[in-house]
Amino acid sequence: MTMHTYKPLRTALLVYDILRLAVLALMFVSLSPLKVGLFPLSVYLTPNALFPLMALFLLIRLPDFKSYLPLYLAGKIIAVITFYVWGIVSFGSGQDTAYLEMNQKYPYVLFFGSFVLSLGDLLSIVGSWVLLNKIYRSPRPDNAPAAAGDNGG
Repeated sequence: MTMHTYKPLRTALLVYDILRLAVLALMFVSLSPLKVGLFPLSVYLTPNALFPLMALFLLIRLPDFKSYLPLYLAGKIIAVITFYVWGIVSFGSGQDTAYLEMNQKYPYVLFFGSFVLSLGDLLSIVGSWVLLNKIYRSPRPDNAPAAAGDNGG
């Protein structure tokens, strides 16, 4: 595995996750009924900051941080499942407003913004799955040392 393994894909994951975090922050600040600014709401945003950090580490030093990739993938899958469960519970009963919403005035703006982000998350799941398969299924070069406990058989 070289440092250039799917570098454009790793760059795209980083750019998307930075944009995703910025959009989430904008949605929290602009749609919050509290109008208190970003600081008190940052408790909801802080865990999402791990995605750009993992994508950055995967971009700059893939061989050292490739073990982050399954965690990145699992986090994205959990985020997408959580969004769709929220959407079904909130809007599935035909209510005019979302059951678990942040904002009573703009529930559909919140839902649509979250839906767009979930589509981006689905694409990042596909991209990280491709990268994961490339990394862990690539054959070991002939001159590479055997792993501990690997007797070559």
